[in-house]
Amino acid sequence: MAGGGTRGTLDPDHVGIETFDDPAGQLAWSHHWIDAGGRLVRHSAPYRYVWPSELDLMARIELGIAPSPTVQGVHRRLLESAGR
Repeated sequence: MAGGGTRGTLDPDHVGIETFDDPAGQLAWSHHWIDAGGRLVRHSAPYRYVWPSELDLMARIELGIAPSPTVQGVHRRLLESAGR
């Protein structure tokens, strides 16, 4: 995903496309076209992409588990700043 990318859904009443416009800046957009009673409704919204490693770190912080040895340097500083 270094240069961005897309992923999508195609159903009879819904088309959804996710565009990863700026992976380094973690910016993505969600675009949807929905058949709502014979009327086509479009909705788009930006969101921040969350890397799986971020979720792992947040879970470790919440549970009080030390980070894995491969990432201890950066994560140790985050744990210390969180008061753990």
